[in-house]
Amino acid sequence: MRTKHVALLIFLFLSSSVIAQGTFQKTILTQYHGSIISMTKTLDGGYIYTGDYAASVVKLDSSFNVEWSNVFTAPFKTGHGISQAKDSSYFVYSGSDNSDAGVFRISNTGNLIWAKSFDGGTFRKALPTSDNGCIVLADDLADIHKVDSTGNYDWSMAYTHPNVNPKGAYINYTNDSGYILLSYLDNVQTQGDMLLTKLDSVGNVNWSKLIETAGHEVPQCVKQTSDGGYIICGSNVTNLGVARGCIIKTSSAGNYQWSVMCRGTWHTHLYDIVEAGNGYIAVGGVRDTFGTSTTSFAVKVNAPGLVGWTKSYSNDESMFYQALKKSANEFILAGNKRVQSYLDAWIVQIDSNGYNSCFETVPNGITYFQSVSTTPETITQFGSGGVPSSYSIGVLTPNIFATQVCVVSVDENESTKISIYPNPATSSFALKFASEKLIHQLKARIFSVDGRLIYEIDDLSSINNIINVENWQKGIYMVEMEANGNKMVRKIVVQ
Repeated sequence: MRTKHVALLIFLFLSSSVIAQGTFQKTILTQYHGSIISMTKTLDGGYIYTGDYAASVVKLDSSFNVEWSNVFTAPFKTGHGISQAKDSSYFVYSGSDNSDAGVFRISNTGNLIWAKSFDGGTFRKALPTSDNGCIVLADDLADIHKVDSTGNYDWSMAYTHPNVNPKGAYINYTNDSGYILLSYLDNVQTQGDMLLTKLDSVGNVNWSKLIETAGHEVPQCVKQTSDGGYIICGSNVTNLGVARGCIIKTSSAGNYQWSVMCRGTWHTHLYDIVEAGNGYIAVGGVRDTFGTSTTSFAVKVNAPGLVGWTKSYSNDESMFYQALKKSANEFILAGNKRVQSYLDAWIVQIDSNGYNSCFETVPNGITYFQSVSTTPETITQFGSGGVPSSYSIGVLTPNIFATQVCVVSVDENESTKISIYPNPATSSFALKFASEKLIHQLKARIFSVDGRLIYEIDDLSSINNIINVENWQKGIYMVEMEANGNKMVRKIVVQ
């Protein structure tokens, strides 16, 4: 008889905002719009992401300014992920219009090198290998394919379970040059439990562990931790059909150590997790009571499964899909945020305490403890073979511009303090400075809430620090000012 157990639950509620210093938020608006589904650091110190319009790819520098962007069209659908090879090229993976899995390789300037389609649904992950090829995981039968630098098979392996064929969810590197495979068993008997499988460098099974929980698991991510164990995140769906965010920590042998579940007002999902000091930061979103809108959030969990904080960074519809560690005390959260009628790419930088200087809300919560059990499992592996098909795909270069919605100086002292008056304004507003020297050094740019540049001036002293808004539409504008290398943002309301 199977024993189901429970994990730590956090109820998320949004409350008043708290302002802190030294972080930023940024939306990236393109002609075709689109979210950040997968984002990674690049070898040149920048970042690159792929999104959900066809297979869009956007390259950013280290300051998150756009360097280039392309959209790769049919047969590929949403770009599910991107990774960089040692030769600086990139692998992008997705599903295709004929329900096969797709992967294509592009140069470090965004030019298409080759595109291939494989039998098997959708690729969930692609990991570059030392020979400039990659390992790709398909969600159908947990198939793993080793692809060389030209897109051809080196080897292929599929994994089966005695009761049901597992569905591939995620694959990642391990410290011994092998891989950790996360899959789930989707039938009545297994009730959607997770399967954690350790593989060697050529796909042979070292061990496999079944992770049983109270509910149906929808795993999203697994990573090896600094102590040699593994951290898993995803969703846990109850018998009533309500999704809860789920975090599970195991030992290096895949044995259960602790777990946390988090629930908001309705369906709650976690998509990515990153190690942060003595704990982990997981990101995702929670739907409202009616299930029609999402609010992104991040949660910090300290070992052994104690909740440190939960934060949300927008009152608008939004979702986080990716979390990256920028430095020991800086973390990047990426996903989407609604700007007028569209969901566009959104990047938020926080510190290890979850603070964001632009906007944050601190959820109140009620918690209680559950446990999860882990038991050994036997799975069968076999070579699946197959020949990938080549595709000729279209490439679009969208019109793109980036707007910094909020950037606050890390060191905004008395000499750089600025105030705006009157606010709200009807015909004009003025800028008042704590230091008169700053007037002759200040540049200003003003953006509408949908990211359009409305006004720009290199020297505010030339207009006596007064900006005329008589012909502006009523609404909220962001005033971005720069002096001495510091950036400050103020909000102005025009009536």
